[in-house]
Amino acid sequence: MIEDIRRISQNLSPALLENQGLKDTLKHLLAEFGKYQELTMNIDMEDIQNVFPPQTEINLFIIFQESLNNIAKNAQASIVSVTIKSQDAGVNF
Repeated sequence: MIEDIRRISQNLSPALLENQGLKDTLKHLLAEFGKYQELTMNIDMEDIQNVFPPQTEINLFIIFQESLNNIAKNAQASIVSVTIKSQDAGVNF
């Protein structure tokens, strides 16, 4: 199952990032993750389109992807909450 999640998420980057942006790509990744995991997902994500340069978006995607992989492998979580908010001159994840 974890390998399926990795395969799916790796296939998303960078093509989906280029076509739909970071917010939609992360939402898609979360939806795919939710299909394979039995947990509740709370998502609160503001628009972060065009906030970061392309390489930073790829790096953030990879960090996000690895965080989900760690949740699947190690956390034994029943709830995953994702909050991405603009604050001052930056973005909080």
